[in-house]
Amino acid sequence: MFTARAEDRVAEEYREITFDKRELQVALRDYGTRTGRIEPGDGGAVGVEITRRNEVEVKLSLETRRVTFNAEEITAALILFASSLQMPVPRRAQKTLSATRERVTLELRTHTPYV
Repeated sequence: MFTARAEDRVAEEYREITFDKRELQVALRDYGTRTGRIEPGDGGAVGVEITRRNEVEVKLSLETRRVTFNAEEITAALILFASSLQMPVPRRAQKTLSATRERVTLELRTHTPYV
């Protein structure tokens, strides 16, 4: 019979929510407007470029300029966007980003202790 130690009694959940370039444009435009990084006069989003150096970074092309978002800002924008679509994102989940040239994935890990 296997008996788990108290410190090992943890249920783990892992989920991924993947966002394509169009969804990124909408999420980042809304986030940028909310935080004051994008003004109404900057125009609409016309493109997005995803890069992965040390961390995920996204350049949002607007009609008048480009705005660069770091991983922390992208995560916040995607959480707001997911919430607007009534997709649950647990507050206590560990959140990380991964990316390809075409999409960004928000990875959620939750560790729940049990008796």
